[in-house]
Amino acid sequence: MGVAEKPKRKAKPRLEDTWKDHKGNDTFWGLFDNLCQIQCNGGEIAAVFGTTVDRLNDACNRVHGKSLTECRKERAEGGKGQLRRRQWQAAMEGNVTMLIWLGKNWLGQSDSGPALAAAKEAREVALARRAVEKNPKLIDEIFSVEDTSPNPH
Repeated sequence: MGVAEKPKRKAKPRLEDTWKDHKGNDTFWGLFDNLCQIQCNGGEIAAVFGTTVDRLNDACNRVHGKSLTECRKERAEGGKGQLRRRQWQAAMEGNVTMLIWLGKNWLGQSDSGPALAAAKEAREVALARRAVEKNPKLIDEIFSVEDTSPNPH
C-alpha cells in the first residue's frame, strides 16, 4: 500500500481579485481610493476589506510598487482638496461659521487685537445710536447728568 498523498492547498487569491462587482469589474481599488480620500488609516481600510494591514500592504506593493502608507497618503490628498472645495462653497453661500473658520485658519485672522477692539467700539456706538433713535429724550438725559466728581479747582 502506498502512502496517502496530502491534498495540495490552493493558493489564497489575491486580495484585489476578491472584490468584483456583479459584472466582474474590479471594485477593490476604487473603494480603496474612496477610503483613503475620507482619511481612513491603514487599519480601518483593512477592516473594511476583512483583511490585515500586512496583506493590504502587500497588495499595494505588488500593484503600485509603493507601500500602503505611500498609497494612502497620495490618495488622501484628493479628499483634502474635495473638503477644501466644499468648505469654500459653504463660506461663499454665506455660512458665517465657515467664513470665520477660513478667515482664522487661512488668512491668519483672530478674535483679538486692534481689530477686535475697533469692532467692539463700533458695536457699542451702533447700540447707543439705536437707543437714542428709539428714545430721543435719552440724549438729553445723558448730557444733563451733573458731574458729581470732586472739582480740583
